[in-house]
Amino acid sequence: MYKTLFDEARDGMWVVNPRKRAIIDVNKALVELSGYSKEELLAMPPQNISPDPEGTMKILKNALVPGGEIFLERKVKKKDGTIVSVEISGRSAIINGQQVIISIFKDISERKKADEEKAKLILELERALAEVKRLSGLLPICSYCKKIRSDKGYWTILEEYIQNHSEAEFSHAICPDCVESLYGHEDWYKEHKKESKDSEGKDR
Repeated sequence: MYKTLFDEARDGMWVVNPRKRAIIDVNKALVELSGYSKEELLAMPPQNISPDPEGTMKILKNALVPGGEIFLERKVKKKDGTIVSVEISGRSAIINGQQVIISIFKDISERKKADEEKAKLILELERALAEVKRLSGLLPICSYCKKIRSDKGYWTILEEYIQNHSEAEFSHAICPDCVESLYGHEDWYKEHKKESKDSEGKDR
């Protein structure tokens, strides 16, 4: 019964003798997770599938104390050299007169990736909020030329101030009211405006 549950478990499992630095048994899921064959795993020291070999052995040996358990996040180095994040839980047991550690390896790579993306998004949002806050508060602005007075007392054109204090960029155009104010008295403008109205009338 134990052997069937061990072999068919969805998460990777192994049985290790830390004192002898030997892997006694592994299941199918650990073979798939590590990329090694069962024969290769049984022939190697347990620390060989970790980027931190000595740290791994220290953790395994500490779990041999009475009631000793393991529950932590570690890295597993696959046969092809890629690194996988895993959650390891395990405890000591006696099998065939030997004190061993039975451990479960749960692949958490996708969860770690999601956590990293979440942390990146939070950082970007915090930066965006910081930029917004930089433009908050009372800004002295000239009622005539529309320049803004900076914290250091310098008068800066509106576009430059906003670009220096935010992610915004400007492109320039001219609104209809200003066109009318600037060129409304010009004959060429009056002619152009009349032609535009005549063209709109024909289109209708």
